[in-house]
Amino acid sequence: MLGGGSPTLDRIGISFSGIDEDQQVGALGRVKKDGTFEIRSVNDGNYAISVSGLENNWYVKSVRLGGNEILEKGLQLEKGGSGGRLEVVVSSACAQLDGSVSDHYGAVIGAHVRVSLEPETPYNRSRSHSVRTDQSGHFSLSGLAPGTYRVLAKYPASPGSSTLRSDPQIVTLSEHDHTAVQLTIVKPQAE
Repeated sequence: MLGGGSPTLDRIGISFSGIDEDQQVGALGRVKKDGTFEIRSVNDGNYAISVSGLENNWYVKSVRLGGNEILEKGLQLEKGGSGGRLEVVVSSACAQLDGSVSDHYGAVIGAHVRVSLEPETPYNRSRSHSVRTDQSGHFSLSGLAPGTYRVLAKYPASPGSSTLRSDPQIVTLSEHDHTAVQLTIVKPQAE
C-alpha cells in the first residue's frame, strides 16, 4: 500500500472475470485484515482482474504475478500451472477529474459522462468510471488511477430519438492531479 493511512482491508474483494467468449466462470477472494487473500480452484482461461471495496480516493496501482503486470496483459491460467503469489498494490495518490457538460442552450442536467482508459482493453475496463451531471451540469470523479483517459458525454435528445454526444476529449492524469474539462454536446449534422 502506498499513500497516507490505509484502506479497510477486509472490505476489499479481488475478482477474476473471464475474457474469452465461452468462459463465463470467474473467481472471487476476500482480503483478510492482514492483507492476504486466497483464490482457489480457478479454471483455465484468460482473466481480467478487478478490485472492489476500496474507499474513495484509493485506486489499484498495480496487480502483479511474478514479473507480469496483470492490469495490462491479463492473467493467463493453464492446466498444470502451480499458481503463484498475486500482489495487489493500492495507493491514495489518486487523481480527480471535474467538469461540466453543456449544449447550445446551456448546462446539460443528467448527462452520462464516461471516463475510460485510452486505449481501453478487456484487462483495464475495470478502471472505467461513469457519472451523471448534477443540476448545474457539473460532474466530479475522484479515486482515478494515473493514466490517459478518454472522456465522453452522452445525452438522449428526446424519448425515442438518437443519443447526442460530445466530442471525446483525451486527458492525461498524474498522481494527485486535479483537472477540469468542459464537454459540449454537439447536434448531429443534417443529412
